[in-house]
Amino acid sequence: MDGLAGKDLAAALDTVRGRALAVGTGLLAAVAIYYTANNAASARRSAQAAQDGVAAARRSAEMTEAAQRRTFELTEQGQNRAHELTERGQRTDRFTCAMRRPVVSPI
Repeated sequence: MDGLAGKDLAAALDTVRGRALAVGTGLLAAVAIYYTANNAASARRSAQAAQDGVAAARRSAEMTEAAQRRTFELTEQGQNRAHELTERGQRTDRFTCAMRRPVVSPI
């Protein structure tokens, strides 16, 4: 018994080739699944990072808006106070000028 010959050898070689091809195809499929899963995980991380960035920008904009609103309120209060003091000073000046004028008696 030296081994296979003829049709038996051809059939055995064909079977070995078929199984090798099946194993190779399976390995390629496993590698493809691994890279697809890895790529999907990377895409999820990128999407989450983008959402986090948008949320941070929104919070920053809200804080900036609140600070600007407060600055406007304080500026408005300061202007109102300055206006009140200016009016009070003008009344004081008019009163002082009126007191310096000589009093003329109505006789």
